[in-house]
Amino acid sequence: MKIAILSINIGNYICYWKEFYETAKLNFLPMHDRDFYVFTEHNDIDYGMNDDVNIVYQENLGWQGNTL
Repeated sequence: MKIAILSINIGNYICYWKEFYETAKLNFLPMHDRDFYVFTEHNDIDYGMNDDVNIVYQENLGWQGNTL
C-alpha cells in the first residue's frame, strides 16, 4: 500500500516538521510506502532532499487561508 501524508508547516509551524517526519517514519505504518507532502513557504527544510519528501510551495495567507 502506498500512503500520502500531508503536513502544513507554514510560518512558525515549520518547527514541528522535523519531529513529525522522524516519528512518522518510525511509527506510522512502517511496513508501507509513504510519501510526505509538505506545504510551506520555506525552501530549505530538514529531510527536504529525501526521495519521500515533496515540498509544495505555499505562501503564508494567514489563518484560515493556510488550511484552505
